[in-house]
Amino acid sequence: MPSGQINRAYARYYHESHITYVNMESGNHHYAKMTNNSVDGMSFSSDTELVPGSDISIKMKYFSPNIYSRDTENGCQAKVVWCTKNSNNNNSHYSKYDIGVKYTELMI
Repeated sequence: MPSGQINRAYARYYHESHITYVNMESGNHHYAKMTNNSVDGMSFSSDTELVPGSDISIKMKYFSPNIYSRDTENGCQAKVVWCTKNSNNNNSHYSKYDIGVKYTELMI
């Protein structure tokens, strides 16, 4: 997580889940791994860099949300808030970039 983002409006729940997302501008599909989520957003690791301000569509697989988080099983729209190159570089397929997004619309 980038520095300066410690104060949040909602608690973060640390949970890993596989997601797929589509960059709405390019139409390209990507696989990623969610690392945490909250009522208003999530962060995930991806092999693809995303530009802050980009609109994406996200769908989770095998995720049972709790009562305090949004149900994104059917998908949601989000805006990229930040994207940083992962300095750990542990050769994991999804570890090149850490990305934070804010939900803009839940698809029911």
